Amino acid sequence: NAPPSKKDIDMVRTQLGRPPMGKWSVQAYCPSGHPQVLRVHPIAFRKGKATPFPTLFWLTCTHYRQWISRLEANGTIAKINTMLSENKDMAALFEKQQEEYRKMRYEALDEEDLKFLEERPTMKERLMEGGIGGSSSKNRIRCLHENYAHFLAT
Repeated sequence: NAPPSKKDIDMVRTQLGRPPMGKWSVQAYCPSGHPQVLRVHPIAFRKGKATPFPTLFWLTCTHYRQWISRLEANGTIAKINTMLSENKDMAALFEKQQEEYRKMRYEALDEEDLKFLEERPTMKERLMEGGIGGSSSKNRIRCLHENYAHFLAT
């Protein structure tokens, strides 16, 4: 993806109430032309220190973020996790999505990133093994925002 435009940078800052962390680009726009989902580089820097950032897709759309927050507050994550535990077909599709997410995250790393991670096995494991948004569980949703951002981005 192309680097963000000044307009995108300003809009994302307004949507999030702060600048986004790390290197990013707009992955998807809403019909009105505003950034909807960011694609974020898997290694970010906070105060000059590298940190894994397993959330490849970040939902910025204010309307979707509010709607999904209401769903989470109403217990939707627990309902979906129950469905995943009871429906093998749904669980298999979810695992496939997790695997594709891990692959996309790996493909976002360049040679310098890979060398950096080789020297930090714990960080490498977190980035390579975590699912959508870095979830350590392969059969449970941790955050609807991350999963919906992935859906919109892909």
